[in-house]
Amino acid sequence: MPITVHSSSPSLVSGNAVSVTTGSFSPPAGALLVACQMTKYDSTMTLSNTGSALSWTQRVTQINTNGIAAIYTAPAISQFMTVTGTLDFFGGGTTAAMALKIYVLAGADMTQPIGTTGSTNSSGVQNWTFSAYTSTAADSLGICAASDDYQTSTPASTDVAESFNVSASSGSNWLSGMSIRKAATTPVPGTSVTFDIQSGEASASTRWAVAAVEIRAAATSSPQRPLIPACAVHRASAW
Repeated sequence: MPITVHSSSPSLVSGNAVSVTTGSFSPPAGALLVACQMTKYDSTMTLSNTGSALSWTQRVTQINTNGIAAIYTAPAISQFMTVTGTLDFFGGGTTAAMALKIYVLAGADMTQPIGTTGSTNSSGVQNWTFSAYTSTAADSLGICAASDDYQTSTPASTDVAESFNVSASSGSNWLSGMSIRKAATTPVPGTSVTFDIQSGEASASTRWAVAAVEIRAAATSSPQRPLIPACAVHRASAW
């Protein structure tokens, strides 16, 4: 079964706040939720949701100075819900720049959803196409979280992406970045999977942290051939 991004996936949310909350959405039963965290100062985002509580697992994280990118997954329950991401920055209750994107994926392997992960940093690069990982499974989907600690501009990508740009009225609480996914699945294992970041300024001074995961597709079961009793074969040959 191919992996598809379900239409219920809520849009990216961002802000200079204590927490951010997605819009309401209703994932189908058996879907996989993939959360991209892009934050300042705090590498762990506590994810909570309305309705029956989900179990989130942090799969990969990357830090570049004060910018953090991380990805989590959780098996979905068919329910009307929102997801809130909260940071424990300075013990909680302190404003920080942050963004959260939830992908609702149908057709993912729910037993072993992650094939492999990759993470890296880059500084002072305007446009950046980087190899995040080498695929391990057929028909897998690549997803990436990216944070620019310098908040150079609102970035763009030749991949499918949602961008944000959080500015602080004072202090250094700013951050830009995006959640990125590949437009198509990777058909064969052993393929270098790349993501594209375009910072948008000719003299961009950037400080990127990126984290990526390979989402495995659910196994496709082959139809079984019917077993014909030996006596039936004998009768047919006799006719």
